[in-house]
Amino acid sequence: MSPLVAEIYGLDYEGQIRVARQVREGVDFKDAVKRSAAVRAKPIVLTGLAAMGGAFYILDDPIFTELAVSLIFGIFVSTLLTLVIIPVVYYPAMHERLHRITAVS
Repeated sequence: MSPLVAEIYGLDYEGQIRVARQVREGVDFKDAVKRSAAVRAKPIVLTGLAAMGGAFYILDDPIFTELAVSLIFGIFVSTLLTLVIIPVVYYPAMHERLHRITAVS
């Protein structure tokens, strides 16, 4: 496993641990997901902006213009997916799982 993949997996696992810890402390699951997403938002946005800012420098080069546009768009979409779509998909999936676990216990 490459270090980058391991780091991304570690960040995802850290987010899941943060949500689980808050739920154990008595925080509502929906609020725990929102808080976890809010904590992760600033580093994700800053990293995306830094990468997009670096890609803006190659927009002037006629050879690399298409590369820069696709790079900027890709970073924007991945940031949007990470901050909006993933928590929206995560909530119903884990909420159902949490209800099954608590119903069995």
